[in-house]
Amino acid sequence: VTPYLNLQKNIEPDFLIIDAYMKQCFVLELKDGDNFDTKKAQGEVNNLVKYSSAMNNKLAYPWTAKIKVCMFNQECHKKIVEGFKGCITEEDAMSGYELCMLLGLDKTEIAKQREQACSQNFPFFLEELIKIDSVREWLKRLIRNDQIEKNP
Repeated sequence: VTPYLNLQKNIEPDFLIIDAYMKQCFVLELKDGDNFDTKKAQGEVNNLVKYSSAMNNKLAYPWTAKIKVCMFNQECHKKIVEGFKGCITEEDAMSGYELCMLLGLDKTEIAKQREQACSQNFPFFLEELIKIDSVREWLKRLIRNDQIEKNP
């Protein structure tokens, strides 16, 4: 899609989601957390607006393109707006649940799979981390000085 929009700067949203029933195209930025860097937030929104405007110039009536910012783990639109530093409106906000509903996905199942993947990756992460000399030496000093809680 992007090459046909004649944008001066190469902009790529995270997702373009087509809702054929509502005749809408959502230009979507997907975030995992619910707090975002102020400078990056405004830049991300500017890019979404430019992209959706360019799409609206190409879409035939009654189709429209709208921006959406999804913070996957936040369900409250007001908190999504706050997390994006007020650079979007509540109408621009999309919860993870809403995204999953739109795509026909089960958010609970996604959360279960992510939790399982995270627990499987934890040992690998630690093994890779201690391969770094400075980290390994720092941890050794902490252990020698008994500065690590035994039962956190």
